[in-house]
This record gives sequence, structure tokens and C-alpha cells, in this order.
Amino acid sequence: MAIHGFYDGDRYIIHPFDTDPRTHPSKPTRGYRAQRPGGEPHNVLIGTPPDCDCEDFIYSRDGITPVPCRHVLAVRKILNERGSK
Repeated sequence: MAIHGFYDGDRYIIHPFDTDPRTHPSKPTRGYRAQRPGGEPHNVLIGTPPDCDCEDFIYSRDGITPVPCRHVLAVRKILNERGSK
């Protein structure tokens, strides 16, 4: 089931998916594929710390700064507005 919402003026479509606990033992077992219409989809794991497969997160944020990328922020905001976990 797709979840629709807005972050920073952009519309996002979020699709939940199950993660493999063998691949992500310290991450949640639920991930989200976030995509703006016409944009590239990004896989986001919400946890502590969060994870995203976008270049911004991989090269500029992961282990460098606690400030997540826009995809993580978008998923968090949209899920919070929907009361989803």
C-alpha cells in the first residue's frame, strides 16, 4: 500500500517493504522506498541511525553528520503525519 505525502514542497510516494534481518541485523525489519513523481526511488531504513541509498547520504552523511538526507526526513515526516510506524 502506497503512502502519499509532502515534504519541503515536494510530493512523495512511499512504499513499505520488508528488509532481510540477516543483511540489516541492527536495522528495523521495515524499510520504505521513497520517490518523487518522475524521480529516482531511494530505499530508506528508519532506525537509529537511519539509512538511505542516495549518494548524498552515502558520501556526505553516513557516519559524518547526524543530520539525515531529505529522503529520511521526508519518510519520517510523512509517516508521523499518517500516524504510521
